[in-house]
Amino acid sequence: MSVPLAGGKHAQTPVAEVGISDETPWQYQHWQSIQSAYGKSPFFEFYADDLRPFYEKKYNKLWDWNYDLLLCLTELSGLETEFKLTENYEKTPPADILDFRGGVHPNPQKALPDPDFTARPYGQVFTEKHGFLPNLSIIDLLFCKGPETVLFMET
Repeated sequence: MSVPLAGGKHAQTPVAEVGISDETPWQYQHWQSIQSAYGKSPFFEFYADDLRPFYEKKYNKLWDWNYDLLLCLTELSGLETEFKLTENYEKTPPADILDFRGGVHPNPQKALPDPDFTARPYGQVFTEKHGFLPNLSIIDLLFCKGPETVLFMET
């Protein structure tokens, strides 16, 4: 699922200024897809009310939607971490900063591997049909593992 951007994906805009296009009902479509995929997962009802507002509230900027959702998912998963935003883009961050920018890419073949991470299987909604699918999303793990999410990630 992707969020439609105002001005298209190739607009040369600072990341914090990228606008969201409301020409399509993307939020409704995303929530319907999430409900369809995870509605029968063990913990969907437990977390749905926390996530639904991200698919109902109007956001103008992609950064705001992403950051608010990141903070919500971090809290729901039980992770205790602090995010520090930089004032300027740093091509090479200081050595004491974990830089995961290369690890996430819309094309999985272009994502840089993380040598410190190995996906561990867990029961997913469609495991019987597709087997274990690694690296789907945090909501997959959250809806399937619930309060055990943080314990699963830490081991």
